[in-house]
Amino acid sequence: MSSFYCYDGKFIPSIDPIISPDSRAFRYGDGVFETIRLIPGEIPLWDYHIKRCLKGMETLGFELSPFLTPDSLIEKIFQLIKKNGIHGQARIRIMFFRDNGGVFDPVSNKPHYIIQGWDLPQNYQKLNDNGLDIVVFPSARKSTDYLSNLKTNNFLCYLQGAAYAKKQQANEALILNCFERIADACTANLFWLKNGKLFTNPLSEGPVAGVMRAYLLDQLPRNSISIREETVTAIQLMEADEVFFTNATYGIRWIKSLGNRKFENTITKTIYHNFIVPLFND
Repeated sequence: MSSFYCYDGKFIPSIDPIISPDSRAFRYGDGVFETIRLIPGEIPLWDYHIKRCLKGMETLGFELSPFLTPDSLIEKIFQLIKKNGIHGQARIRIMFFRDNGGVFDPVSNKPHYIIQGWDLPQNYQKLNDNGLDIVVFPSARKSTDYLSNLKTNNFLCYLQGAAYAKKQQANEALILNCFERIADACTANLFWLKNGKLFTNPLSEGPVAGVMRAYLLDQLPRNSISIREETVTAIQLMEADEVFFTNATYGIRWIKSLGNRKFENTITKTIYHNFIVPLFND
């Protein structure tokens, strides 16, 4: 079966391109995107995703059409999944971007969008058996301004961090901010445990405002698990007992090592089984 993507509500064969060389998304990365995990008949954390997406477009000055609604997007997502013959869990990517134009003269501030969808393997829900080996990306710094928490189409810092991790034969890279503290990772937010206390770094440190991060910050305190937002350097992180990453697709991945430091995963497993498994259990 041929695969399709959805462009502004129309389903187009994946081999057919639609982006113009004048596109501001292509030229400047002018837009935002969401990566979403879908289970049959349901999109967990949809409210978190659409809230972040709308905030991102508002921050970038998009003019939203009354026809582009959360319900209309959900309808197109499920239509695309059906059209592509996907019956199990899926990874969905929605990109919103501005029209053609130069730096000062966009044709329009109304967003275009593209929805793509792929199968997820059956074992994707499992917590990783082998912990991740991570490194610190030394060559770029994440800003801490009003754009820093957005999931924008400009992803160069993270792409370079991922390339560095691969060269170092590591699984992921930590991204530093302009204060030499950890912002986040290439595809995830950071959590750590030390002396029985759970931490994540605040949005003021420049990380992408992760959906799974927001979910855990909401849910853990409601279940009598306290969590604090604290700044952290790479050296301080090496004093932790456990470290894990979160994102909306895989939920949680536990970290085995940073340099010569080895981490455990006892509490990480408990959080995973109590909060992630029920979320994606189809």
